[in-house]
Amino acid sequence: MPRYVTEDGTVVNWKVNVGTVPTVKTKSYKRSGNMLEQLRKFNKDNSNLEDMMALSAFGKSIQSEYVSRNIPAPEWLTGVLSTLGHEITSKTRDQLEKRKRELQAQAAGLESAETKRARIARELAEIDSQLGGAPTPVGA
Repeated sequence: MPRYVTEDGTVVNWKVNVGTVPTVKTKSYKRSGNMLEQLRKFNKDNSNLEDMMALSAFGKSIQSEYVSRNIPAPEWLTGVLSTLGHEITSKTRDQLEKRKRELQAQAAGLESAETKRARIARELAEIDSQLGGAPTPVGA
């Protein structure tokens, strides 16, 4: 469906019938093309890692411009950059932990039957000792 962007950044979808003049069907979303505005209104819940990396890089360039001109950076900028740093670290850690779990699951699937049997026997022996009962034979 063709789209049109108005001067204020609103994106509208056009319904086009052959032989007629296009008419506005719906407004789909308001485009936020100003990175400074996005940085000021940063919301960690509505951002993915790529967006946060871009905003962080943009914010750091603004901060370095303030530093190069010997002007104190605004407090909001320092706060947003701190929040972005924590969120980027957190999301990166979450991705690494997810990948670690995937690899552990893959490794567990590659264990030989003998290794699995030995691991189960150790776990059964530990449970039996905690219960104070006789050892349970593996496979019983």
